[in-house]
Amino acid sequence: MQYNPKNSAHASISSEVEEIPYLTNEKDIDVSITSLDAYVKSKDITHIDLIKIDVEGYEYEVFC
Repeated sequence: MQYNPKNSAHASISSEVEEIPYLTNEKDIDVSITSLDAYVKSKDITHIDLIKIDVEGYEYEVFC
């Protein structure tokens, strides 16, 4: 994940964020990523009422 310690609101796992001129994500950090299916299975969750996502235009990638 790329981020700026002074402005973490624009942190991103997408390299495309580097093309946005006003962002200066100068640091990298390793983060674990898992699918919702794998997380639900690992936690033995049998019911979900609501899922909130904020993916800034990546809805297709989240749901497909």
